[in-house]
Amino acid sequence: MSVLEVIQAPDDEPEKLPGIGNATDGIGSSLGFAWAGPVEGSGTDASFSAALWICFAIGVVALLASLLLRPRVSGLTPARASTV
Repeated sequence: MSVLEVIQAPDDEPEKLPGIGNATDGIGSSLGFAWAGPVEGSGTDASFSAALWICFAIGVVALLASLLLRPRVSGLTPARASTV
């Protein structure tokens, strides 16, 4: 996630990076707490297993969503290595 934050953040506004990071952490924590917490609350082995699979599914969805993102194209071109 931190690599995606740096890639997607605007070049002219680097102060937005901590906000993007905090927002992604907050969203992930909230989803895990809201969806897996009530399932695990009963304290049985089956509920723990179900909560684990819910968190796994959230992770897979997050991975698939990250694959859909495309890096922003900036006007800067990478420096070419000189050939000697």
